[in-house]
Amino acid sequence: MSTQTPSAPSAPVATALSPVLWQMNLPDRFDIYSAGLIFLQMAFPSLRTDSALIQFNRQLKRCDYDLVTWRNTVEPRASPDLRKGFELLDLDNGIGWELLTSMVRYKARQRISAKAALAHPYFD
Repeated sequence: MSTQTPSAPSAPVATALSPVLWQMNLPDRFDIYSAGLIFLQMAFPSLRTDSALIQFNRQLKRCDYDLVTWRNTVEPRASPDLRKGFELLDLDNGIGWELLTSMVRYKARQRISAKAALAHPYFD
């Protein structure tokens, strides 16, 4: 939960308020971003080192945290490893890429929820 969330009240009050606090803070969306980065590393093995992930984060920041812009920037001069990752994510009409871009968004409210991610057609 957010650091601004007050200490937990009594159990009955906490039970009543927990859905409200969940909707206010969307803690699952933080986890979705993290899972999205792991998904990204699964598709692009070269991003599995600390230095490569730091470089990726810098590139993503320069692209205003937009994966589509990042892709358009790096794909024309991509290494074979990156090309293979894009090809994998583009299978089945780009369903993997669509899931990835819905997970890795800068604003938490724009990210896919955990429930929606698990129901995504990618997993069919």
